Amino acid sequence: MTVIDGTKKLLKTLIPYCGQIELAYSGGKDSDVMLNLCREVGLDVTPVYHATTIDPPGTIKHCREVGAKIIKPAVTFFELIEKNGLPEDNRRFCCRKLKELPPLEGMKKLLVGVRKSESKKREKIYREPTECRIYGRRKIERIYPLLYWSDDDIKKYVESRNLKLHPDYYDELGNFDVTRRLGCIACPLSQKDMRKDFIRYPRFVREYIRRFKVYQQKHGGSFSTKDPYEVMYAHITGLNDVYDRSLFEFDARQVMEEFYKIRL
Repeated sequence: MTVIDGTKKLLKTLIPYCGQIELAYSGGKDSDVMLNLCREVGLDVTPVYHATTIDPPGTIKHCREVGAKIIKPAVTFFELIEKNGLPEDNRRFCCRKLKELPPLEGMKKLLVGVRKSESKKREKIYREPTECRIYGRRKIERIYPLLYWSDDDIKKYVESRNLKLHPDYYDELGNFDVTRRLGCIACPLSQKDMRKDFIRYPRFVREYIRRFKVYQQKHGGSFSTKDPYEVMYAHITGLNDVYDRSLFEFDARQVMEEFYKIRL
């Protein structure tokens, strides 16, 4: 039995719950594969995308094209920075407020496109294709239909069905690159991708700093005495945990302006 056959078999068992199943739709390749598989087996699901206000260009358009329900956030990402400071790998307040939200009312199942092959961390955390989670007073079964799929499985499925994915998955020649990932612009979970995003969208560097200054003014304390440009430089380069003014024998603002070609 192939992974496709196994996944379809799993999805068919959920048909009695049609109309009560939410698909956590991210706009990414795994979400598109999962949505298409559901449609192939006749499983009625509600794809839901939680907008983050730092969605990559083309994401909202792609969500509309596939018929996903788009939920607007109660607060923007940059408003969260004003309240909480800069997000870090171990301070993912942005994820909690913008992405990790409970399923819609009336939903009993939640399909999530997690795959073990994506990272060693996920391989350890996700042991079974289903688990129960409590959201307030609601008990929801989370199901991971693609848990055992590899990148090669995803690539073969996308190409065999000729799926149209988010524009960011295609290179300059229009070829599908399965190794690419779709996420929030300048997500701190990946230092490498964050730096790439700041090069691609330098205005975000300016907005980060502007909102962080507001945080400093509101909350005072030790952070109020720190240079916001040095803090931002440390954030981008991964020096946050060892931040020390002695590290900066240069003008952080000038360095970032020259590197990102933007006036800060």
